[in-house]
Amino acid sequence: MNSLLIHSARLAPTSLDLSIIEEALTTKLDWDVLLKRAGEEGVAPLLYQNLKVYSERVPDSQWERLKRIYVRNTARNLYIYKKILPLLETLSKQDVRVAITRGARLSETVYRDWGLRYYVDVDFMAHPADTAQLVDILKTLGYWQDSHTSRFPKQKQSQLHWTIESGFQKDGVFLDFHFNYPGVEIPLDAFPEIWESSLSMQIFDTEVRIFSPEYELCILCLHAQKHCYQRIIWLTDIAELAQDEELDWDKVFAICQDQDISAPVYYALFLVNQFWPESIAPPVLEQLNPGRTARRILHAAWPDKKVISRELKEEIPGHAAVLFLFFSGKRLGLKLKTLFATTFPPQAYVSYFYQIPVNSIKMVSHYAWRVWRPFSLLARMLRKNNG
Repeated sequence: MNSLLIHSARLAPTSLDLSIIEEALTTKLDWDVLLKRAGEEGVAPLLYQNLKVYSERVPDSQWERLKRIYVRNTARNLYIYKKILPLLETLSKQDVRVAITRGARLSETVYRDWGLRYYVDVDFMAHPADTAQLVDILKTLGYWQDSHTSRFPKQKQSQLHWTIESGFQKDGVFLDFHFNYPGVEIPLDAFPEIWESSLSMQIFDTEVRIFSPEYELCILCLHAQKHCYQRIIWLTDIAELAQDEELDWDKVFAICQDQDISAPVYYALFLVNQFWPESIAPPVLEQLNPGRTARRILHAAWPDKKVISRELKEEIPGHAAVLFLFFSGKRLGLKLKTLFATTFPPQAYVSYFYQIPVNSIKMVSHYAWRVWRPFSLLARMLRKNNG
């Protein structure tokens, strides 16, 4: 079942993918479980697309379910685009530094089919300095913050971009605004080049800011690691964007070296090759190779065999990837500040998410736990891997 989902999760399956799909279809499949898993992995529309030539091998009722998933996703994504159009137009006119990213961006620029890329909410990356202007625009347009962010009335504006992801919604459309690099938590104003090199795409004749394919690829790799590669679609995104003819690998290498993110980018691309052999050229992985120690930690924390078998449990804290920043001595002050901010988030954040009173002694023990947990988990996994 895993092999069918994995090898159906590409825009243009190779001959190897097709042979594996055909072999899987000769076995006895529990289609109810398969479709449920496809939904959880975010690849149900791609499964529909790539099983069209084999539709006679799919039970009629299950084929109709797959078709409905694709049609509904197409309608839903079209609805989302139309609903956020006034926001996109305002952001463009006022030149607010906000870039649409991940699912909603890739649906238009990579998948080029509104029905193939499923996403729950619309993700944006925002410049921390433009936060106040962004929030004013959202409120003027009738968006309201969802439950978890609205529970921080005393949250300092300066702390917002470090830890809290601001969610807004309206008419059933959910928006998520991120102010830092996923996983490593470096604020998006630390490297001006990400904004200076930004591009634009058009949605219904409206100019929308996007990051260059090189930065988008790095962000996708960081995000996938932050969430322990829990969904196949995140690796599909990386694999498909890596095929972009306009992607400049030398620029990717430069970004990774400059920002010390070679380890998570390398490992995501390595996993892509484990899922779909020869998707990433060997010289690319060689150039990004973070070294023996980093590779050992990567394989121990996120074992590739468990990722491929879809057995990896989400144990590593989302901020653990920040530890890889210290494999290089560059910008030590920024790294220490980032590590401190992610390890010791605002008390309002801890109080809400962990139900700990702000003035309780438990607050101290929680922060101690945040310091101890990533190191202890990595140490335990390294011991297990060596054993």
